[in-house]
Amino acid sequence: MEEWAVTIQLRSRQTLDGETAELEQRAVGTLSTDGRVWCLRYREPGEEGGETSLTLRAGEAVLERAGSLATRLRFRTGAVCPGRLEMPAGALELLVETEYLGHALSEGGGRVMLRYRLSAQGQSMGRFTLQLRIRPAESAGANP
Repeated sequence: MEEWAVTIQLRSRQTLDGETAELEQRAVGTLSTDGRVWCLRYREPGEEGGETSLTLRAGEAVLERAGSLATRLRFRTGAVCPGRLEMPAGALELLVETEYLGHALSEGGGRVMLRYRLSAQGQSMGRFTLQLRIRPAESAGANP
């Protein structure tokens, strides 16, 4: 499996009940592929940042995050998939409704975009957009 050091620009947006929260972060990690499956691994910035992996294959993505809010979400465009959020108070079963999943990746980096809705126990947790811009680590300072 080939692997490259990368810098990731993460942009996320959550909308719930007419309120929107946005977050932008940078992280360093690795991008690897076996020719069919891509895997992006990185540690989220901050004291509580956990190790995150995003595995992408044709028509599907799986996001797994370790740490105080361990998460596992599966994305398939047009499908509703089970997910899970583990918190200190216990686990929460989620439903992930993927509206859009797209990626264009190469050894030079690329982009990933996810648009989805989360719900738990019949209640909406919001609509989410996640955009990742991935660049080789050595070009991290160029054209932010």
